[in-house]
Amino acid sequence: MRKEKTLCANRGLVERGAPKKTVGKIADRRGKCNSIKIFPQGMQLKVAPIRTPSVMSGGGVRGEVVGWSSASRRRMREWMLTHTTIAGMRSYGVTLTIPGPVLDPEKAKGVFAVFAHNLEKSGCGAVWRLEIQKRGMLHWHLIVGATSSPGIQEMWHAALKTLGHEVFDPPVPMLSSNPAGIMVHECSDRMSWWGASKRAVQVDEGGDSGSWMRYMQDHTTKAKQEQVAINIGRHWGVIGRRFFVEAKAEVLWDLTDSEKARYLRAHQRLATPSEKHFESPFKRRLRARVMRGFRGTTTWFGNPATMLRILDWCNGTLQPESSFNTYSMRMSS
Repeated sequence: MRKEKTLCANRGLVERGAPKKTVGKIADRRGKCNSIKIFPQGMQLKVAPIRTPSVMSGGGVRGEVVGWSSASRRRMREWMLTHTTIAGMRSYGVTLTIPGPVLDPEKAKGVFAVFAHNLEKSGCGAVWRLEIQKRGMLHWHLIVGATSSPGIQEMWHAALKTLGHEVFDPPVPMLSSNPAGIMVHECSDRMSWWGASKRAVQVDEGGDSGSWMRYMQDHTTKAKQEQVAINIGRHWGVIGRRFFVEAKAEVLWDLTDSEKARYLRAHQRLATPSEKHFESPFKRRLRARVMRGFRGTTTWFGNPATMLRILDWCNGTLQPESSFNTYSMRMSS
C-alpha cells in the first residue's frame, strides 16, 4: 500500500495506510493541550490546536482602526480579566454622555480627553469603551477604580463646560422628539442643556461585578452591533495604568479532551441567556447558545465558585443527584 501524507481534520498530517497505533500517538505528542485559569472575575480557557500553526513572518505597518475587530475585543477581555486595581481601591461603573445636538467626533473625543486627564490626575484608574448612540453621539462606558469618592460627576461636568458658548444655525430642537416644538438657538455650555445634570453621567458602585464586566465587552447582540462606531479610532483603552496590577490566577487546572468537552457543555449552558416568551410554559425561553472556547484562548466573566463546581463535576469529584438539566439550573441560581 502506498503511503502518503494527508491533512486530517482531527490529527493534522497523517500517513495514509499507516498502522492505527502510529496514528494514535500523534495526538499524544500535544502534551498538556487544555488548561483553565480561574481569576477573581472569571476564567481563561486555553485549547491548543492539534496541528502546530504556521509562523507568520514580518510585522508590517498597522492599518487604520476602522471598526471594533475581534482581535481588539479579545485583547480587551483578556486585559480586564488579568488586571485589577491596586489594593484599597473601590470600583465604579460609569456611563458618560454628551447632552445636546450631535457633536463632531473629534470634539467629542477632546472632551473625553480632558476628563481622562483630570481623572488620572485625581489618583484614579479606569478601563473605558467607546460606543455610538442611535442619534449619532459618542458616549463611553468605564470601570473606574478610586480610593475614595472620586467626584466623577464634577469632572465630567467640568469637561463638558470646556466646549463653552455655542450658537446653533439653524436652531436645533431641545428634545429629539420635540413634542412642544421648542427650538434652541444658543447655549452657554452643554451643562445648561435640559436634563444634562441628571443624564450626562451615571455612576454605580460595583463596577467590578460580573454583570458590568460582561456589559463592557458585550458585542454579540444586534443592539450592540449597531452601537459600534466606524472610522472613529480606538474603541477601548486604559486610563492610569500605574493604578492597575496583574491579577494572579487562583486555580490552574490541566484538562483532558473529554473534561474540556464536558466543561464547555456545562459552561455554555449556564452562559446562555433567556428572553421573555409568553407562549412558553414558564413565559421564558433560551436564546442562541453562546459558542466559544473550542480553540485558542477564550475569556469568560462570572462567579469563580460556579466555575470550580463545574470542574468538580467534570473530573467526577461532584456527582449530581438528578439530571444534568436540573443540576445546571441549581448551579445557575
